[in-house]
Amino acid sequence: MNDVKLYFEYAGMAEEDDQHEKEDLIPNENQKLSLSLPVLSTTTIGHLRTLDYDSALLSYYEAVVCSSSTLLDDAKNNPYRHLILPMAMQSEGLYHATLAVSAQILRIAEPRFRFAALDHGHRALRCLIASLQRGQSSPTNTSQVQMSHAEIDEILGLALMLCWFEITDGCRPSWVTHLKGIHSLINQFQDVFIRSSRTSDVSRFFSRYFSFHLVLARTAFRVEDDITFTKTSSSVNTGSTSRQDYPSISKLTDFLSLAMPLDDLDQIDSYMGFSNSLLLLINEVADLAWKYSSKESVEADLPFVREQVRRLRTSLETLQQTPPPLADNGRFNDMSFYAFATEADWMLERTVAEFQAIAEANRIGALLLLHEVCASRLQRPDLFRAATATEVESDGADGYDSVSTDYKKCYVRGILDPMIQNINRINRTAALPLWPLFIAGCCVTTEEDQITVIKIFEETEKLKRYGNITPARQVIEMIWRQRDLGVQDDRKRRHAAAMTSGVHESNPISSSSATKGVQLFEWERAMMMMGGLKLSLT
Repeated sequence: MNDVKLYFEYAGMAEEDDQHEKEDLIPNENQKLSLSLPVLSTTTIGHLRTLDYDSALLSYYEAVVCSSSTLLDDAKNNPYRHLILPMAMQSEGLYHATLAVSAQILRIAEPRFRFAALDHGHRALRCLIASLQRGQSSPTNTSQVQMSHAEIDEILGLALMLCWFEITDGCRPSWVTHLKGIHSLINQFQDVFIRSSRTSDVSRFFSRYFSFHLVLARTAFRVEDDITFTKTSSSVNTGSTSRQDYPSISKLTDFLSLAMPLDDLDQIDSYMGFSNSLLLLINEVADLAWKYSSKESVEADLPFVREQVRRLRTSLETLQQTPPPLADNGRFNDMSFYAFATEADWMLERTVAEFQAIAEANRIGALLLLHEVCASRLQRPDLFRAATATEVESDGADGYDSVSTDYKKCYVRGILDPMIQNINRINRTAALPLWPLFIAGCCVTTEEDQITVIKIFEETEKLKRYGNITPARQVIEMIWRQRDLGVQDDRKRRHAAAMTSGVHESNPISSSSATKGVQLFEWERAMMMMGGLKLSLT
């Protein structure tokens, strides 16, 4: 329980006396916040002391937040409405966490909700602390902390909602701390958790939330600095004789895949916006990005690296993601959607198109990321072409640079063009393809593409519902500014060198930097310049 014991330091907070809790910032009766929201007549949690506007926050969560959280809003596909909300009606901590998230989202457009967000967030955090402390209070004659499934679910739910709370607050770094807490619990009770993930909707959702946020975080920054991944247990029955046609290079991929249903790996997830197969492939691309600490280590392992890049690119190019069964329509598997005639069928067709457009944007984003891993981080653009040794020798570096640029432009346009054409459709839920938009925005090379990126961000930010969109745009704009400054500095340096030596140096720092280590991603460097931002692109 030591890793669960403190996925953050809570000792000091836990010693605050009860009197302080009683004096938590309750608004004065004469300073009530007015909400233009639907208000529930009563709260279903009678034993909890609630603030005057809590019922409105709960209504907003149910009516707006839940409705925009997933592509499909039903019991199977919307865990925020059908799993988290019922749990919040039975748990004081989850109740406060739910209202904290609701207030935090409202605060994006209305700063006056900041108090409500902080108040409920503080209460939820104290409940999480208390739950962790109770978990440690096991009998002295037992060597391992005993926790019931309900207690584990409550702690995981609290960590999940607080993670969401911090992400909505402009991606505060503490969201990674809560993600680490989720990992600690899953790892601590691995066998039980993985088995229940196949039968329990709650456990399956927690696993999905963790996997989704972790993998996309690994594409933005080095998560291993915050979360340590251990070897998975080989005793867990996955329920399958073979998981993939290819070997995994990532022990984390193996761990994540254990809790994934095997019969629908290629099915587009209503919450993520793409399939588990793609999520695992993205994780392996990220694993390749962080595997090597120097260019020398890449060169020493070049045959292996070349084969993995070839395998990943082939898998991404051939991946076929399918929408989930929709509306229990018996004709779904038998007829072309374009043959449907009724209004309901037309809406079904639009929904299928939405699933496919978002999933495709993410698939192309994964290819673009793999390209950047090869061309930028590993400094071997030839790897992405999966060329033979003969082609490598005959084409030369200039040929690779040209082809690499063509690939990048093609992928960028493949992401941006469908997004700008269907912006009103694909940004209606939290499954909007922010991650591929971010990767494309970091890779654009023309002013025209930059304008397109800004237009897409402007449309998504109008919703004022997702707190991680603005930080993502700010990172992209930082990259663009640094490029502009770099071009200016490079011109000045070349001019000065020409004046002193009469010779234009092609790249005087390339030879020295090539031996120091792998390069940082541009977005990685930008986030460091922005105070160590830890961006969530979910």
